[in-house]
Amino acid sequence: MISKVKNLLLLLCAIIAIGSSCSAQTRWCSITGKAKSDNILYPPIARAAHMSGTVVSRMTFSPTGKVIGLETIFGNPLIATSANGQMRSWTVRTDAPGEGLCQSLIVINFAIGQTESVEQVADAPPTIFRINVRTYTVALSDPAFTISKSHWNWLRKFHASRTHE
Repeated sequence: MISKVKNLLLLLCAIIAIGSSCSAQTRWCSITGKAKSDNILYPPIARAAHMSGTVVSRMTFSPTGKVIGLETIFGNPLIATSANGQMRSWTVRTDAPGEGLCQSLIVINFAIGQTESVEQVADAPPTIFRINVRTYTVALSDPAFTISKSHWNWLRKFHASRTHE
């Protein structure tokens, strides 16, 4: 009975070893660029809420540059979901030889400032693709003046009490 269990365990270990050696492993490759038409836009809801932050995602892509998958590692879910959704249609440039799948880290810094720009950061390590996305603040207004007078007075008092602290 013990020899049957031992043989069964050996067979199971052999199947696991063969199965793991047959699966393709993704390798770390550098992204040397992206198509000019591939942009990252600041998510409108995050912009209106004055949200900023960094998103780190792992991109899996073919040596031809077609994005196969994206996985968020770190970042605000609202910003990360939007960024990953936009990057799924990208075509990246890489200098990776061969036919195996590649992976790279994508670090996107979303910031609110005085100007609007998207720029690639040049000093990143080879397997990390960094992008800075900046936008200006959005001022919400009430053009139809739907805020009641009592609510407006409450807002003024609240603002006055916060500025004198």
